[in-house]
Amino acid sequence: MPKTKFQNFIFTLMTAVLMAYPLQIFFIGPLVRNIFRIIFKNQLYSVAQTLRESQINMYYS
Repeated sequence: MPKTKFQNFIFTLMTAVLMAYPLQIFFIGPLVRNIFRIIFKNQLYSVAQTLRESQINMYYS
């Protein structure tokens, strides 16, 4: 176990990072992405459709 405050800080930081990083990568990140995808599904569709239309207009101009 750490003996000084600085050693305790470093130990706590390392422990937190080792726990938080895999959680963020494998669980929390995909969960939040799916939540936002569900919430903004209509906006994503309309933006994609607008981009397709603008590309078609640029091609025929």
